[in-house]
Amino acid sequence: MADDQMQPVAQPQAAPQEGNGMAVSSLVLGIIGVIMSFIPIIGVVAWILGPLAIVFGAVGRGKAKRGAPYGGMALAGLILGIVTVGIAILWVIGLIGAAGGSSG
Repeated sequence: MADDQMQPVAQPQAAPQEGNGMAVSSLVLGIIGVIMSFIPIIGVVAWILGPLAIVFGAVGRGKAKRGAPYGGMALAGLILGIVTVGIAILWVIGLIGAAGGSSG
């Protein structure tokens, strides 16, 4: 009778895959930075978010080259960080040009 009963078999479990939090945070900061950089007064925040997205994207790309997932997400965050800084620089150039043109 003991032979007829089924014995529970342990199922193999996959090892949890290491994430890439730097890639995710880079993309989130890049998206928020691009959106914020178009808002005139709040665009000052882009000066913080853009460089952070660039740094986190570069670190995330390095982790992806060592086998971590989401390398494309890190690249997208890196690109969005660069775009954010570029838009912020254009705002500063425009404001300086507007201020310089009105005083003369």
